[in-house]
Amino acid sequence: MKKIGIVSAFDPYTDRKAHSGILYKINEAIREAGFETIWVKNPFPFWYRWICRLIALLNRFGILKGVYFDRTFLGAKLLASTIDYSAINKCDYIMVIHYFHVPAFGKINKPIIYHSDATFELANNYYLHNMPKWNQKQAERIERMALAHSSWHLSSSKWRENSLIEHYGVDKDKCVVLEYGSCVDTNGIKRTPVNDGVLRLLFMGVDWSRKGGAIAVEAANILNQRGINTLLTVAGLKVAPQECLGKNYVRFVGFLDKNIPARYEQMKSILKTTDIFLLPTRAECSGVVFCEAADYGIPVVTYDTGGVGSYVINGLNGSRLPKGAEASAFADEIQKIWQTTGLLDNLSKGAQQLSEEKLNWHNWTDWFKENIL
Repeated sequence: MKKIGIVSAFDPYTDRKAHSGILYKINEAIREAGFETIWVKNPFPFWYRWICRLIALLNRFGILKGVYFDRTFLGAKLLASTIDYSAINKCDYIMVIHYFHVPAFGKINKPIIYHSDATFELANNYYLHNMPKWNQKQAERIERMALAHSSWHLSSSKWRENSLIEHYGVDKDKCVVLEYGSCVDTNGIKRTPVNDGVLRLLFMGVDWSRKGGAIAVEAANILNQRGINTLLTVAGLKVAPQECLGKNYVRFVGFLDKNIPARYEQMKSILKTTDIFLLPTRAECSGVVFCEAADYGIPVVTYDTGGVGSYVINGLNGSRLPKGAEASAFADEIQKIWQTTGLLDNLSKGAQQLSEEKLNWHNWTDWFKENIL
């Protein structure tokens, strides 16, 4: 049996939370393809963590503003310095998830399967802001080194794959798009409407500002003002944002940790009774939450940005609104879905279809069976 090493600081066998759950699910998919997996530990080194804290402190005084230490030569080399090479030596292939420092600076003589949801070209000025020019140059060089040392390039969206081919010149025959699947086990349970006349919206994300939380709250408010009884459930944050306080149409449930059974079950219960998933995210590479919504048969209303187009198909499982659309536009789209006879059910069926055909982990298993020999 071939052995595939999975490089991570987190345990791929037990940690359902790391990387939004994809570490756990990719490990599971590879094992279902008939491979043995080995956890190649790559913990964050002491000096790396210490320097990150120092940079954060200096930032308060306007020094080293915008520096992303992991995107520097020193930072990436420090991160690569803790790779467990004794585990590497036991493997036939190495699976790398997001850790660009591994193929860039790791001394690895095994074929590398490199997966990520963005390239530096895409992330710069999208996720990574105000980075100094010298930092940008090093980050771009690190990205190119990582890509050059990898044998396969797995992308979670066409958005990233296009960047690999067009900007970095990666051979398209070595590239494949494998969208994520749900990281919440449905056990066959699908969206089950409560049918009490209440429109149940769900916002789920840990970055309130980037995910457009304030827009979601305002859209729910507008819908209520129009006479549509609307309840917005807000999940993913540990502390309730100011916009959620004192509003009877907002239910804040906090951070739903998948590693805690009770909170994991609560997440599944919320998904089951949600009518529409609302995520006005301003920047998104992929979004595992879109897969979880699709798996439950929940239509999505979001922005058309980043790699979202691989997960939300207009008219099939929801709507992607143009960049800059205001809360009223989100309210308009949700109202149309809610009040147009049969539209909500059709989008729900489309979501389940998309989950079965594309947004699942079976496609990952099939790819490993067919390509890693």
